Amino acid sequence: MAVSAALALVAGDKPSGSEEGRFTISFPAGYVYCRSQIRMNSVVPADGERASIFSASSVENGMTFYTWTPKRGVGQGRSWVDADVTVYGVKASLVQQAQADNKCTAWGKNIENCRGNGGGDRPECKSIND
Repeated sequence: MAVSAALALVAGDKPSGSEEGRFTISFPAGYVYCRSQIRMNSVVPADGERASIFSASSVENGMTFYTWTPKRGVGQGRSWVDADVTVYGVKASLVQQAQADNKCTAWGKNIENCRGNGGGDRPECKSIND
């Protein structure tokens, strides 16, 4: 499999003052999700029921992301999710063979749904290869 382009549209929405953010990575027409890599750098706050949340899902034409970074009190600092995400797409005409060769995974799944160091109903945020 060869890379013929490194192009995607990244769109996001995190209204000023909001704790929630929603972001997408969309491939050009004719390309579909193949696989991804998420390298988790840091999550702040990492502990407790107000630890930051990160979620990533594969969709046919790319990936969607959700973050929840809580507002913190005076003197408590900022909150964030810091991750490097690499998403690979392949021409739609080649995806079935790439999946059969285990070079691509199927889209349509939640790849990560984590909270800081783990807690509540979510596991710890960590690096993942899909």
